[in-house]
Amino acid sequence: EGWLMKQGLNVRNWKRRWCVIEGNMFVYYEDKEGPEKGRIPLTRASTRLAEGFLAPPAVDGRTIELLVPQTPPRRYFLLASSSDEARLWMIAFRAKSESIFVLHPRREGYMEKVGAVHRARKKRYFILEGDLFYFKKRDDPMPAGMIAIKHARVDRSNEEKNGYGFHIATE
Repeated sequence: EGWLMKQGLNVRNWKRRWCVIEGNMFVYYEDKEGPEKGRIPLTRASTRLAEGFLAPPAVDGRTIELLVPQTPPRRYFLLASSSDEARLWMIAFRAKSESIFVLHPRREGYMEKVGAVHRARKKRYFILEGDLFYFKKRDDPMPAGMIAIKHARVDRSNEEKNGYGFHIATE
């Protein structure tokens, strides 16, 4: 348990919160004695140090990104008072996660996505970690969507001239 700064979803400001882990839940409060402000399930969550694209007061080495494949999927950003404290929180989060992907490096970057309805190509930021999450912009807190890949099939696309296209077929 301890104090962390948490970035808001709609208003992207940072607020100081008293945080505890209860079972497989990350629970945060207005203060030690104050009302509960929220609960985050850690069972399938993955975590890493977020670096290089967050607005102040986020600091490289102290800002934790928590990716939770709930409905809808969500990214949370938490700021610790030191890099050592950030690492301790990450160890605690990983201990509560059942995700097999949390200890492996994830893959992320920009790709073009073809829309399912209008078939238009749009540049999206993708994070592959357990499932494939995609965002309109790299720093968006909410994914635009998620592709469950547990039973997916990936096929090379014949439509791409450069040979780098692929299709993901899900159930």
